[in-house]
Amino acid sequence: MRISKVQQGVITQNEFAKLLMLASDGRIELNPPKSDDERRDFELHLKGRFGRSLSIQSKSALQLFQPKKGRAKLVIPINKMRRRPRASASFYYFLAWFDPAVMRFRDPVFLVPSIALHRMARLRQTGRYWHLTFNASLDPTSHDKWAAYQVRQRDLGRRVLRLLAGKNAKFV
Repeated sequence: MRISKVQQGVITQNEFAKLLMLASDGRIELNPPKSDDERRDFELHLKGRFGRSLSIQSKSALQLFQPKKGRAKLVIPINKMRRRPRASASFYYFLAWFDPAVMRFRDPVFLVPSIALHRMARLRQTGRYWHLTFNASLDPTSHDKWAAYQVRQRDLGRRVLRLLAGKNAKFV
C-alpha cells in the first residue's frame, strides 16, 4: 500500500526542516503557517534576527521518471492552484526526490526561486485550475535549465543562510 499525498507532504516538510536545522547548525528558524492558503510550508528567518524572511513550499517525488533513452528525471507536478501562481523574490520552492528504499532524500535537491520556477516550468491551465510541472535532471554535471538550483543536502543550510543574509545563492 502506498502512502497518501498528505502523508508524503508531511514527510517532505519534516525532512526539509531536519535538513535545514542540521545543515545550518541551528541558525535557521522554521515556522509553519497556521493555514496553507498561500501554498507555503514554512517561513524562515535567522535565529534571533527579524525582518528578512523567506517563504518555502516543499515538494517531493517518490519515484523518478525514466525515459526510454537518457537518464532518469525528477518530475514534480504542482497542481490545482485556483489562480495563476504568484511569484516573489522571497518565495522559494524546495524540490527533491524522496527515495522510499532508503527513507530519505537523494542528492541533489533543488532550491528554486518562485520567479524562476513560474517562468521556466511547464505551466498550463485546465478548467479553472493552474498546473506547474518541474522536470529536472538529477545528474550533478547536468547543464539543463535547473542545474543552477541544484544543491547537495549538506550545503542546503549554507545556501539558505546566504539568501537570508541577502546574498545571491546561485553562486554559493
